[in-house]
Amino acid sequence: MPQIRLEYTTNIDLKIDFKSLFTQLHQLVCDITGANLNACKSGVIPLQQYCIGDGADAHAFAFITINLLSGRSTDEKQTLSQKALALLRQYYEPAQSKHKLQLTVRVNDMDKATYSK
Repeated sequence: MPQIRLEYTTNIDLKIDFKSLFTQLHQLVCDITGANLNACKSGVIPLQQYCIGDGADAHAFAFITINLLSGRSTDEKQTLSQKALALLRQYYEPAQSKHKLQLTVRVNDMDKATYSK
């Protein structure tokens, strides 16, 4: 069930191996939350039009949103968020020197009563 989305500004000119990033992220999610690996779904959304702060070209961001069915503890979600951010930093480290880069991770609960598949 975990649904993972990575959004990033296209002024970051790195060649990211998204499959590798997501494979590692899926394993983190499963190790920390007990989710089923084959239920993990991920996607990338490149943002060509965006504005950060004062609109300066040097600003950039990449963020991961992880949606999980409710029921995980706050500790599990905090650990997942921190480890996912560390992984994101590994992939985007080369862009740090060129951009005022903001990297973030958000873990959301999805209400089981309102999730359908």
